[in-house]
Amino acid sequence: MRSERGFTLVEVTVAAAVLAIVVVGVLGTIALGAKQSALAADTMIASDAARQMAERMASCRFRDIFALYNADANDDPGGAGTAPGANFAVKGLAPRTGDPDGRAGRIAFPTGSSASHLREDVSIPVLGMPRDLDGDGKIDDKNKKGRYVLLPATIYVEWQSTYGEGSLALHVLFADRSGM
Repeated sequence: MRSERGFTLVEVTVAAAVLAIVVVGVLGTIALGAKQSALAADTMIASDAARQMAERMASCRFRDIFALYNADANDDPGGAGTAPGANFAVKGLAPRTGDPDGRAGRIAFPTGSSASHLREDVSIPVLGMPRDLDGDGKIDDKNKKGRYVLLPATIYVEWQSTYGEGSLALHVLFADRSGM
């Protein structure tokens, strides 16, 4: 007549173990969802910032884009240190730990060892490089600053969040349309 005594200790232990496994699984799923949601929000902020920077660059006089947004302050059109430069802050995102300039955004052009030397002979496949940037029909190692008709760039946003590091790269190609 055991049917009226209730559950045995083994049955209670097994039920508790199964319940604990289910609770841990549900909590893990909730934590993963929160992480994914935060990462998606950060990526949206980064994407918007990169797109806005590309639009800001495109709104400049084409011949000035490289000098305004490269990493060399000495070639700024209005004098040394007057241009925005290659680095920019991104509202809502913290720069990566140890970032030398303390800003999450960075613009990179195909340059050599000098930030003010625009080159068409560097290998950057995602930008279609090497590529004839000045329209002379050849690819060489000469500085194309001030002589380019195509200007490839990559706008990077690299940030640090509660869940680790994130990054986004937007590849753009500006073209001189003044002759059109």
